[in-house]
Amino acid sequence: PADALPEEQQELHDVSIDPENPPPHQIAALPRIDIERVLEERQIIPNIRLYFAYAWRMYCLNSGTMSGVTMLWAVIYFSSCFVAKAIVKAAGMSKSFDGRLLGYLIEMVPISLVYMPGVMSGYLAVHRALGNDQAIIAENCFGVFRNWESYRQAVPLGMFLHLGMCMTWYPLVLPMIFFLAFTTFSMSILLEHPQFGWFGSVKLSCKLVWKYGWVLVSAYAGLFLFNLILFIWNMFRVLCIVTIPVGLLTFVVAYHHLIGINGVRRDLFFDVDMEELAPAEQQQMQEMHPPEIGEEEIEGEDDARAGMENGNDEDLYRPRNVEIDAKG
Repeated sequence: PADALPEEQQELHDVSIDPENPPPHQIAALPRIDIERVLEERQIIPNIRLYFAYAWRMYCLNSGTMSGVTMLWAVIYFSSCFVAKAIVKAAGMSKSFDGRLLGYLIEMVPISLVYMPGVMSGYLAVHRALGNDQAIIAENCFGVFRNWESYRQAVPLGMFLHLGMCMTWYPLVLPMIFFLAFTTFSMSILLEHPQFGWFGSVKLSCKLVWKYGWVLVSAYAGLFLFNLILFIWNMFRVLCIVTIPVGLLTFVVAYHHLIGINGVRRDLFFDVDMEELAPAEQQQMQEMHPPEIGEEEIEGEDDARAGMENGNDEDLYRPRNVEIDAKG
């Protein structure tokens, strides 16, 4: 119960939860993550190789749903751009700066109202799959459209991202890559912490990427340029329906590891037996996951479980400030 938690956790326990993305029943009573404190205190070394490996495994298990939804939103995006260019061309303004600006404004309407909330729905489906340890369900890929509060926040966020892309694309591609890299976690943060709003999510995403520096930026730049080359090369353009969702999954897995989904941070090494590793590998694992501030080791858990079987569960469930791993 909330009144049995320490005072610091009682405050976190009252943070609002998105009704469209409820935590699974086994962790519903856990306090939500204080993301601002986590960004200041938690020190974890990102591992892009492992993020990609988990993302690829997840895509292989949900390839039909992920590729199908990616094709749907790609058709909507490029249809919006094509219609906008056709309108500008019909008005005889295709070669002028005013015509280009008019095209951006026209395509921004369907992209902000339909495409970006659709992308955020894809994030929602992945968050639910990771948080509940289940498959990616096609119905969840449209979840933002069924919740007014989520949709109301997704529209201005999508408008901001689209305007940022338009403003940073033509000078050079690199500014747009940096813009998208620093805002890549904004949708995940908005889904997990809607109380910050869309602009607060953008700021926290920038803080998160800035905290881990070039590791995340270079990974995003590599994925972006790889997808751009595939798209320009007509022969391999169809591969984008695989590489784009894998890239999305990679950074959602990164968010799950660095911050946490549904109040739980997933340790990507939870299925590794430390005793079977070489001493050098054990030291590397410990360096990648240093103990966190305020984390305590559970002592006497076996005795507590034995007492619980006899009807005494007081010791096992006494208030502790510990981190729950992926197995709960």
